[in-house]
Amino acid sequence: FGPAAAAVIVAFSSLTIWVVKSRNEVTWKKSWRQLGFNTGMWSIAIFGAGLFFGYLNNYLHASNLLVQMLLWAATAFVNTELNFWLLVVMLRLQHGNQVKPAKLWQENQWATLIDFLLKAIGSGFLIFATRTYGWIAIAAFFLPILLSSISFHLYVRQMQNHMNNL
Repeated sequence: FGPAAAAVIVAFSSLTIWVVKSRNEVTWKKSWRQLGFNTGMWSIAIFGAGLFFGYLNNYLHASNLLVQMLLWAATAFVNTELNFWLLVVMLRLQHGNQVKPAKLWQENQWATLIDFLLKAIGSGFLIFATRTYGWIAIAAFFLPILLSSISFHLYVRQMQNHMNNL
């Protein structure tokens, strides 16, 4: 559907997470500023990565599965780096010369590497499953994740209630 649709989906999912997640003064402040920042950053990064993907896909005419997987890995890298550098720019605008972009990049290489690997591996599995098994593969891929997430949430709530009773 293109980069604009991807940005809208990311914005909608960011809004949904913000609305559904309960407020916690320590870890989750649930402010409009936080919603705007997260939504804007994620949407811009996914839009830029989507433009990159569209350009390379048209240039390479990627019909081969391996080329398509490498293209998604490159797009995951672009998305991760765009997300990181947008955050660095915002921190630099807020705190001025106290923020050292090169130092931040060096200190957070491990986090961006993990983010990239998760996106690249996940997208590779999705491409392979979709090409091999069709669209039903996406439901089969996400259904266990959704169910385990709900199960974990219910377990945590039950343990919290138990701790409150104690």
